[in-house]
Amino acid sequence: MAGRRDEPRVFFPWERRRGVRSLFMRARGRQALLVAGGLVGFAFLSHLERGASDVRATRAEITNTINAVSAWRADHDRSCPGSLADLVSGGYLTELPRDAWGRLLRVSCPGRKDPRGFDVSSDGADGEARGLGVFAKPPRDHAAEAEQRKIGYGAGASGFFEVASFAGMNIVAGWIGALAIAGYTVVMNVASLIFMVPLGLATATSVLVGKAYGARDPRGVNRAGAIGFGVTAIFGIAVSLLVWPLSGPIAAAYTTDPRVLVMGKAAVLLSCLFFLPDALQVVVAQSLRARGDVWVPSGTHFVSYILVMAPLAWLLAIPYGLGVDGIVWSVIASSLLSAGLLLGRFWMLRRPA
Repeated sequence: MAGRRDEPRVFFPWERRRGVRSLFMRARGRQALLVAGGLVGFAFLSHLERGASDVRATRAEITNTINAVSAWRADHDRSCPGSLADLVSGGYLTELPRDAWGRLLRVSCPGRKDPRGFDVSSDGADGEARGLGVFAKPPRDHAAEAEQRKIGYGAGASGFFEVASFAGMNIVAGWIGALAIAGYTVVMNVASLIFMVPLGLATATSVLVGKAYGARDPRGVNRAGAIGFGVTAIFGIAVSLLVWPLSGPIAAAYTTDPRVLVMGKAAVLLSCLFFLPDALQVVVAQSLRARGDVWVPSGTHFVSYILVMAPLAWLLAIPYGLGVDGIVWSVIASSLLSAGLLLGRFWMLRRPA
């Protein structure tokens, strides 16, 4: 079938569309659009040029100030001026140097990159301390990056061994039964809350040990470690003495089931024996890493928590029939082993080689 030809349509003046599209289709509309675009582009380019001009003027002022500071140092035995006013009063500058945005330039002596030199900088157009290098990306130090990665890998490995072993105790408790899982959960929840304090002490001690180690101060390293270990020991003993008589109320706060209550009370009471060694081992491990001994703590945690704690928990809990108490005894044994090995390692390193 042949297509129908479009019939011509006739519009009266009041029937024509007067939208935006019809405006752009008219010659005058297109001209107005071009003029507006040109004005916007001109304003944008003017802004860029004004910013570039300010940067050029600031660089010129910085160069002038660098020359003035260099002349001052040549006349004053390589020492730097105390302030910009000294350059003016000494006749090295005619007025206080300012950038294109009206802010005083900054003179840093010694310089950030050259301790024997100096830096002259501007805060920039936004007025922030960019001239001081606050937002500047530091140069890469591949040796320092490798050292940081090594410490991170060692700490991550230790954390993995500990978390994996304690999580694996849930499997052993599951082999015993539902009540054992409930009782073990009570013990681990209490122990996890208490463990937060030794974690904080470990961080604080490692900072002090690392500071002394970086200053090549062996006595400071030993002193910081001894103080950290002493505070940790006091906390471990104190919290054990606190939880010991409150094991019943603590277990009752988690359950009303009489069977779980009896099991949880006994396990919480027994767990007081590992609060001290568990706290010590994490503080000593962090202190060893702070003094550059990274992999020995990781190896110690692998031996203590993977090779000893996991099979011992199964052996005591199931073949020997100790149940949840057997799992707790394995934690006590592994914590004592880990703390003893790590303290021995720190003692071995107490004197420089």
